Amino acid sequence: MASDTAPAFPQELINVIIAAVDDTRALKACSLVSRGFCAPAQALLFEYFELLPSSRSWQDDCLALASLDALLATSPHISDHVRNLTIDAGGPNEGIPAWITADELARVLLRFQNLVTVTLDSELQGARPAESALDWSTLPEPARAALARTLAQTTVTAVALRGLCFSSLLELHALLCPPASGRPQLREMSLCNVNCSQALLNGHQEESLNKLQLERLLLSTDDDEFVESLQSLVQVPCLQRMQLVLRDKDCEEVMQSVFLLHTHALRQLNITLEHQETETCNLALGHLKKLETLEIQLELITDFRVVDYHPGEWVATLLSSLVHSKCALARLTLQIFVGPEHVQHPLEPNSLVSTLQPLVPLFHAWVAAQFTPLLTIRVASYNISEISTAKGAVLEVIGELGLETKVELVQC
Repeated sequence: MASDTAPAFPQELINVIIAAVDDTRALKACSLVSRGFCAPAQALLFEYFELLPSSRSWQDDCLALASLDALLATSPHISDHVRNLTIDAGGPNEGIPAWITADELARVLLRFQNLVTVTLDSELQGARPAESALDWSTLPEPARAALARTLAQTTVTAVALRGLCFSSLLELHALLCPPASGRPQLREMSLCNVNCSQALLNGHQEESLNKLQLERLLLSTDDDEFVESLQSLVQVPCLQRMQLVLRDKDCEEVMQSVFLLHTHALRQLNITLEHQETETCNLALGHLKKLETLEIQLELITDFRVVDYHPGEWVATLLSSLVHSKCALARLTLQIFVGPEHVQHPLEPNSLVSTLQPLVPLFHAWVAAQFTPLLTIRVASYNISEISTAKGAVLEVIGELGLETKVELVQC
């Protein structure tokens, strides 16, 4: 039981102490110390909340939702503390998960009134095939209305959608920009494996849309037509932070023409290279004068890489436009996921040596200009001795190449 006779500390000091605690068990203990400790501890304990289906049956899910609804009714402070809500819209099979159509879910969602970030994810448990997105238009109207109300809260500034298919871009726009919602513009949006059956709009439809003035956009898709259509949804020149996952060459080209070519306010860019067509690079960044932070991620550890996969040359082409540009670049991070075999066999086509060699002249030019990039090597292995050997080999590779850079080695 919480004690009312605990030594009195200024509440501001208590808040600072609690904010530094990042352990769930410790936060639970803090919530039992006194009333002064309880409120800030519970605010952190319930800040992130996930609604997940049961692995047993939809009947169990409905019972669990009913119990949760009753709990939130008697303890409203729990839902009041929730700022980040994740809704698992997936299920064990393709189609509509039964639990998300239950009346109990709508009642539970109404309890959350202070949300900042809402995530609707049909792939959270990894059970739904990536190519079988949940069709938004096939959800029953009560379920769509409940989810739409949650996303339309006036406090929500960030929305993440994953594994969803919409009948048209207009349907997606209606969900993100509900009329008369009173909500300020979204600041952040994440779209992963999202697509529209009818993505492109005619001129009249496009002119009628109120575009989102986002600060940050995360985009991961292999649907280049959907990427192209997003210029009707997003005010591209307003973007300040972007995270792009390049899943195929066509999307790479469209992301350049639709987004990067027009994002003159962009300050932070994260690029993840997932496709294997590295003969040419369709991205150019030299015109981004306000770009301060650039992070590029790639991996060598996948077993199905094609023989002519040369990500180092792709990255070198991308970075060459920045070496002599007048951008405000203050931080450059190249993150490479490798297996021990890529370090221990330097003559192999996809080795770490062959990947880094094209970057040596660029890194030298940056160092000469008083700028040092950061190279992060993530070594994938469960064998501790193998990791130690690989880390030593990585440092040896860096030294032999004369690569002037900061190096960070991480086990993953």
